[in-house]
Amino acid sequence: MKYVSYVAFCAILLCCSVVRSQSAHTLSADDVKFLSSCGALQDDVTVIPKLPSDGQVQIRLILASPHRKCSMLERFIYSRNYLRKFTPQPNTVPSPSPEWDANFVTSAELEYIDKVVKEILK
Repeated sequence: MKYVSYVAFCAILLCCSVVRSQSAHTLSADDVKFLSSCGALQDDVTVIPKLPSDGQVQIRLILASPHRKCSMLERFIYSRNYLRKFTPQPNTVPSPSPEWDANFVTSAELEYIDKVVKEILK
């Protein structure tokens, strides 16, 4: 039983490290085409390598899936669209959708959102 648990643990570690190492690689033309067909803008595609590692891993897992669908990218698309609501600066703070996920925005983008919210609430 110990051996089976150890093998399962090692397999999980190996899979996670493989997916994380893939996040450093560039997207294929097919990946970019798929992302674009799902509503991702060019800025969304180019920011993927700058996302937090959890966000990159989620995107890579979706792109690696043989059964990938646009609905799998819903959180990514909604999060990127929410970010765009802050430019130009709105008069009121936009409400995020339930699909909002901070793993799909960079730390600089989060700082920008925070700055805009603070300015609006002054």
